[in-house]
Amino acid sequence: MQEFLDPNTITASEAVDRMFAVYKSKKLGFIGEEYWNTLKFTYVRTVEDIVQFARQLPSGPGSARSNISILEIGAFSGVVSAILRSYGFTVTAQDIPLFMKDPVLQEHYADLGISTVASNLADLPVPLGDSKFDFIVCCEAIEHLNFNILPVFRDFHRMLKPQGILYIGTPNQANIVKRLLSLKGDSTNEPIERLEWQLDPNGAYSVGMHWREYTAAELRALLKMTGFSEVLHRFCHFNDRSKSALWRRSLVSAMYRLFPTFLPAQIIVGKKEA
Repeated sequence: MQEFLDPNTITASEAVDRMFAVYKSKKLGFIGEEYWNTLKFTYVRTVEDIVQFARQLPSGPGSARSNISILEIGAFSGVVSAILRSYGFTVTAQDIPLFMKDPVLQEHYADLGISTVASNLADLPVPLGDSKFDFIVCCEAIEHLNFNILPVFRDFHRMLKPQGILYIGTPNQANIVKRLLSLKGDSTNEPIERLEWQLDPNGAYSVGMHWREYTAAELRALLKMTGFSEVLHRFCHFNDRSKSALWRRSLVSAMYRLFPTFLPAQIIVGKKEA
């Protein structure tokens, strides 16, 4: 019988560190250690939030975590899916075939007992059943979609059980950097030269670019338009800032306390009411 970690004794940060140790031995064909290390803060935040929401479900405590089904959309290298699985949740990971069909990643998922779906969100529906999941987790993904996102959110709604939770993590289009760029008359989009990278058939930059970022008001509108009620919204950071100079942290923290809408990232959580 597979042994799982207990989130009451092994924190999300510790679970991430353990999973990173596993990933260091793997040679994925599309990404390396340097990238997913930069996202540790985001991984920890996501796992902490999902565990907290799961505790509020009737089937949440103890060994019943196996009764809670989670779909991660845009799982990429699978760190979040792997950690949630290590806590005993039933997990399905979805991403484009370029990532999901990597043989090392496929073996990793199989070893952990994670189901996988290789699909493109431009080609809906996602090949999964209706009312199947308690949670859909979609972090650092919707900003990469270069097509209409409304059908995507409606498909999320379809796949969630009644009272199911949609957890979205994404950049904040109205962050302080973007505002300053606009004031200068500069673009808030990625450099135009990167469009050439996107045309490279052997590269992955077509899904690496941020085609559209969203404001908090836009995310709230997306939830409302696609049948979700809002449970939570908050602005946040992407990365751990503890290594920057104390004076800089203090100054920046004071600014963010006064103007939280200046923060670089945001979380929005929706619930399927019916």
